[in-house]
Formats: sequence, structure tokens, C-alpha cells
Amino acid sequence: MSRAAIFHELLAPAASLMVNAPCIVWPGAFFRREASMNLESNVGGVDRVVRIGGAIILAGLAIFGDLETVWKAVCWIFAAYFAVTAGIGYCPINTLFGIDSSGRETPIIK
Repeated sequence: MSRAAIFHELLAPAASLMVNAPCIVWPGAFFRREASMNLESNVGGVDRVVRIGGAIILAGLAIFGDLETVWKAVCWIFAAYFAVTAGIGYCPINTLFGIDSSGRETPIIK
């Protein structure tokens, strides 16, 4: 038996496991593969402006405010969340509650 045949026999079971393994790109992708591929925009124009304004206010509060370290960290976390969701136009919390402010006719959750 050649080295290639032995190598193939040893790795064939592992290769079949790798082919059938779920895609772990997005946390929900293990249960729903389309979740990692279908992030449609659900944050509209006014919502984005409000989120950017909130991010600026929270970042300013974290920098210039007389807060304890824990509250500064909380402000930074929420500021980053608002900035990222405004930037990419998708909010997982909006999806959770079925909110779509993007102005599309069809909602994300059906």
C-alpha cells in the first residue's frame, strides 16, 4: 500500500467531519446557517443619526465626565455599540424585537 493510500485512509474520517461541520461565523449560525449570510439593514437614517449622537455623547461623558471607572467602561461599551450599529446599518437588538427603521416594506422577522 502506498503512502498516499495510507494517508487517505487515516484522514478520510476526519475530512468527512470537517465537510459536515457547521459554519461558526455568527453565533446563531450553528443553528441557522442563513443567519451569518443574511444581515439585512434594519437601521434607518434617523436611527443612525440618533445612534451616532448617542455614541458621541457617551464617549464625551466617558472622557470628560467625573465618573467611576466602571461607569466609564459602560459608557465606552455603549458608545462603541451605537457607533458600530450605526456604521454597518444592522442592529441585532432591533432584529430581536422585530424593529425595522430602514423604511423597507418587508420586515426581517416574519
